Amino acid sequence: MMVMIGAICPVPVLAQDSETLEANKALAGQAQQMWRTGDIATAGDIYASAYVNHQAADDGQTRSVDLKTYLAVIADFHRSFNPIDVTVLSQTAEADMVATRWQFSAIHTGDFMGVAATGKEIVYGGIRIDRIENGRIAESWGNWNKFGLLSQLGLVN
Repeated sequence: MMVMIGAICPVPVLAQDSETLEANKALAGQAQQMWRTGDIATAGDIYASAYVNHQAADDGQTRSVDLKTYLAVIADFHRSFNPIDVTVLSQTAEADMVATRWQFSAIHTGDFMGVAATGKEIVYGGIRIDRIENGRIAESWGNWNKFGLLSQLGLVN
């Protein structure tokens, strides 16, 4: 199928059957559940070995990290927050992309960014877009409410 943008340039659109789209959504959901459990041993079933994660860094710029670094972020988060609950609020899939709107809730049980455990429940949400290639997540773009998390911990007003 071709889509006309303006009247000049045809752009190919990747068609996917509904079964593949549902499988892609399920895979994106497994990635969210890996955050919940912290079981990074399942990463090989979810992520491509050349996976790249893109999201805002502390300086407001977008940073990209490889799979090993991304899994370390998950492990670090689990050292600071437990138990963690992840709720998938909605998902949309088209071609090789899945957009997932999610919400995290967790108890602050260990040091995080210099803040000792408070025992407080934190709740924040975000959106993640995953690109699926050969049955694995090859690339993700994340946007989440970091201000909400930091303000709940008393790091910003």
